[in-house]
Amino acid sequence: MDLSAVNTFLHSNTAQIIIVLIAGALGALIVYLITSSMSFEQSTSRRLGKFAGTVPTGLTEEIGGTVLKLYKRDTAQMLGNLDWAQLGGHFQGWGLDTLIGRCAIFGVAAVIGMLVIMPENLLFVIGAGALAAYYPVLQVNGRAGDVKKQVGREVPEIAALVAAELAAGNAPDVAIERAAQMPGPLGKLLGRALADSRSSGRPLFTRKPIRGTLVELLLASGLTQLTAFGAQLDLVATKGVSGADMMADISRAISREYFEHVMSAAESLEGNLVIPSSIFFFLPFTAAIMLPVMNSLSGAF
Repeated sequence: MDLSAVNTFLHSNTAQIIIVLIAGALGALIVYLITSSMSFEQSTSRRLGKFAGTVPTGLTEEIGGTVLKLYKRDTAQMLGNLDWAQLGGHFQGWGLDTLIGRCAIFGVAAVIGMLVIMPENLLFVIGAGALAAYYPVLQVNGRAGDVKKQVGREVPEIAALVAAELAAGNAPDVAIERAAQMPGPLGKLLGRALADSRSSGRPLFTRKPIRGTLVELLLASGLTQLTAFGAQLDLVATKGVSGADMMADISRAISREYFEHVMSAAESLEGNLVIPSSIFFFLPFTAAIMLPVMNSLSGAF
């Protein structure tokens, strides 16, 4: 591909007119997306819509659905991170098509914007488009990581609550129902296990040869803490009266492990700040030196 011919075309009047028209169309698209996402419904209608689980399909979802048909890679990890983020109350109403549609719009907007600002630097144009397209995915992954950390912090509290319910003489499934009422993503996960058990008719706890919905859901989470916690709850449910004492021991062990983890993280905090501090202080100087060099190299081609 002759980059000099491409640069010559981008500097021509025809190319400038095309870029302006595309930029105007994209600006109109962004305004449409913003205005179409606004809701002027009555509060009662909005609540009924959320209760019914109806999510309106807009232009973003249509774009994302079209891209997904062409995107042949596995999207399970992306969908899993979106689910984790939604457990924490983020990106409610989003589907995978919404996420992919935003990636496509952000990428195209960045490419057009860079073509308007610096059409002679194709390397920067492509890089800006790739970074902007990945930004929604990066945002979802960051929220998912935060929710996973929050779940880890909630495990000792949920374990103590279950232990207290069993000590009061309640059945294990009643204890899980009480724990599912706790605010936070872990309570929502337990609520999912209960709902799955009721809708499918499968037991909440394992009854051989049928695996319980609770341990199955916590095992599918991929978190070591939840996998171990689910297996412990499954074991406690089979112990009958002695399960309360076992759960009390498990709760104390989980609290002790979490305290040790927090103390270890506090001790390593100073070492973990070395790299971010170095990046904060030295990256601007490195960028000031490398950007002119990269600009000259890209102009040479």
